[in-house]
Amino acid sequence: MEKLSVIIPVYNMSKYLEKCLDSVLAQTYSNLEIICINDGSTDNSAAILAAYAQKDPRIIVIHQKNSGLSITRNNGIRRATGVFLTFLDSDDFINPETYQLCVPLFQLNVDVVFFGCKVVTETNAIKWDSDDDYYSVRQDGLVELTPQILLHENVSSWNKVYKTAVILEKQIYFPEHLLYEDAEFYWKYMANAQKAYFIQNKLYNYLRRNNSIMANTFRGTDKAIDHLRVLDNVLAYFGLNIKYDDFMKKLAPQLFESYFWFSYQHAIPEKRKDILQFSLHIIDKYRLRQLFPESKFIKNMVDKKYHKYKNIDEYSFAQKIFSIKKMQFKKYVYISGFKFELERKKYKKLKSLLDN
Repeated sequence: MEKLSVIIPVYNMSKYLEKCLDSVLAQTYSNLEIICINDGSTDNSAAILAAYAQKDPRIIVIHQKNSGLSITRNNGIRRATGVFLTFLDSDDFINPETYQLCVPLFQLNVDVVFFGCKVVTETNAIKWDSDDDYYSVRQDGLVELTPQILLHENVSSWNKVYKTAVILEKQIYFPEHLLYEDAEFYWKYMANAQKAYFIQNKLYNYLRRNNSIMANTFRGTDKAIDHLRVLDNVLAYFGLNIKYDDFMKKLAPQLFESYFWFSYQHAIPEKRKDILQFSLHIIDKYRLRQLFPESKFIKNMVDKKYHKYKNIDEYSFAQKIFSIKKMQFKKYVYISGFKFELERKKYKKLKSLLDN
């Protein structure tokens, strides 16, 4: 069996690191190169890595000054010598049979293997209602990849096994100094993949911590705009070569709308104008209005008709003079800068029935 490189970024994870490493050493697939990159940890992580490296020669420890997750993973990619490559976060752990199930499937001439994920919550951490749906694997078995299939799978980097040669040849790396970096890696790699094998078994155990990046994102963050910056990078990559035209034509409008809402809804209020401005920049840069005239969302963004969307509280001067925003049960009417709240008929009818 060919060698698999497992890249594990480590930053102040001494509380979880041993469980993570034990889960890799317990793999029934033994031809592993376990690359642990210590990203300037200030806790006991370096000592734990040293002890494990002494115990098993497959563990390679690299120390670097604190540089962030993307740079750390990229350094791991450059160090990898395995035919195949995968990622594992140092607060997560995997089932013993994970790599034994995945690696042999490449004999079927696939470019990537997907596998399921179980969300494990730390004490006081929130497990979102959408977790099980988002991290589920929707396909099963050998599948010819299409943009629409890929659109409905999660973009996490760690519940997949890749071909190292594709990553190096196509220069697929994580964006430095940006959050939500997995999305960029996902779309760039998948644009170069034709076939995949999907394993629905939940082999990866993802720990939801109370102070994780995603937990903080859902509370509101000034870094939410990074999701749109990642989209900017992805669209630029799609435009590099005519072979990616299918991705651009079939995905650009949906990705733009999806990434806009993720950014806008999770941004702190004072950063939302920046997101609207950057959205217009993306539309103009990639001529999305001209390429996708059927997209009402893109058209409304260009025309700044934000009042059409209940979640956008941004109005032009003319809209403040007069505009109407329809909600499910209410209407908001702006007249000469004053806001009036009116109950809609269906709400009045429902209220009347309940009162009776």
